Amino acid sequence: MRQKAFSAVLVLVFASACAKHAPEPVPHPNSPHISWSLGVGSGEEETCKSTTTSPCTIELRRDRPSTSATFHVFLHSVDNADIKYSGAVRVGFLMSPAREGAEHRVDQTVKAGSAPVNESTTGIVRPAGTYYVEITLSASPAGGSGQTLPIKTRVPVSVR
Repeated sequence: MRQKAFSAVLVLVFASACAKHAPEPVPHPNSPHISWSLGVGSGEEETCKSTTTSPCTIELRRDRPSTSATFHVFLHSVDNADIKYSGAVRVGFLMSPAREGAEHRVDQTVKAGSAPVNESTTGIVRPAGTYYVEITLSASPAGGSGQTLPIKTRVPVSVR
């Protein structure tokens, strides 16, 4: 019985250690902000993230019929207010049956002082080419009163 309890605790520790870590902008502003990362393959090997200057490149493997990828957007909190993020993340390098690229709608409130909230878009990578991730969000105090901050980011992604 003790061994089963120990095993369960060990699994939980490993599971929490594998949780996606949000890249943190430096210096950390005390205003609404986002960060992002791109993971490729079933193990989500990190290809690029917002806190580095390395280009985002996805290498297609010829020995596989398709390559999967996940684009993570992390919505960061501020210390003194709940923040409502709304808008869309359009991931151009992922296939979508309805249009070019996959779109993920965002409507999320992040509690003051909390850990970043992860909004992810996963799919099959499109054929070789240059694509863009378009992040178009607004951040405003959750209570409705206060200034709305537009957040726009365009990330080039090369698929080879």
